[in-house]
Amino acid sequence: MRIAMLGAGAMGSVFGSLLVKAGFDVIFLDIWQEHIAKLQKEGLRVRDASGKEELIPVRAFSSPEGLKPVDIVFLMVKAYDTETALSQWKVLFGEKTLVLTMQNGLGNVERIAHHIPMERIIPGVTSRGAYVIGPGAVNNSGHAETVLGVVHPSQRQDSQRLAEMFTRAGVEVKYDEDLNSLIWGKLLMNVAINPVGALTGMLNVEAVSYPLTLRLQELAMKEGMEVGKAKGIQFRYADPVKKLKEIVSGAPMNRCSMLQDLDRKKRTEIDYINGAVVELGRQLNIPTPINEALTSLVKGREKQIMESEASR
Repeated sequence: MRIAMLGAGAMGSVFGSLLVKAGFDVIFLDIWQEHIAKLQKEGLRVRDASGKEELIPVRAFSSPEGLKPVDIVFLMVKAYDTETALSQWKVLFGEKTLVLTMQNGLGNVERIAHHIPMERIIPGVTSRGAYVIGPGAVNNSGHAETVLGVVHPSQRQDSQRLAEMFTRAGVEVKYDEDLNSLIWGKLLMNVAINPVGALTGMLNVEAVSYPLTLRLQELAMKEGMEVGKAKGIQFRYADPVKKLKEIVSGAPMNRCSMLQDLDRKKRTEIDYINGAVVELGRQLNIPTPINEALTSLVKGREKQIMESEASR
């Protein structure tokens, strides 16, 4: 089975490293040339929660030139890069290639479906923590549940086969057919974790341990849950704060992906997370003032960083 990790950032590198160690044929793909050059020259350096590092030889590419179709593409790029990546790396996709997405935010499956038949798209969510240390190096912050679903009845066997592959790689994984519940459950955690971490610079566990930031997270999740319920979403937990604390405690040194993006002077996914809640709230006539404020503040910070970088 040939696997392409399209988007070799924190999560892509961590999942890819686990699959390589389990004996799977994996290629790492990213347009971040400095990162890919490191992977090609030295291998992938993975640090675990205890600080122990492991150097894993990998095959990595920054261009699709010379590549052939694979069996599975793990789509791990940012939500706003989805369609660009699928077009740029279209050489990877044969008639039977599956696409597994574990991206943040709403609408990813629909964007992928502009390029790939719906019956070949496998949705998933993960609570696993990871962050980029630097080019060629990532931190695997801790083990957490990964769940795979389906968007088409014919996918059951494919999704179950992928779950078996993850299990072989040592990833805790479950199979669940309630796609919308999975995606909205992850969204609810992200509307709390990402903007607060990005704006304060706190570790995820620090934010939930400080009453003022925890209260802000609670209010953002409450709005998200109200919007989700109006869309007919059946949430798996009645107490989102308890779930939030469980998730962040599993990776106590983790920094949210949105903070990592700002640190690297990159665009964030705020429009696909809190911004998506705001937009749906408007459509449903449900007020979302906390999510709107968080979205505006993150976009303001993002603009400041981008303009400062452009002026150098």
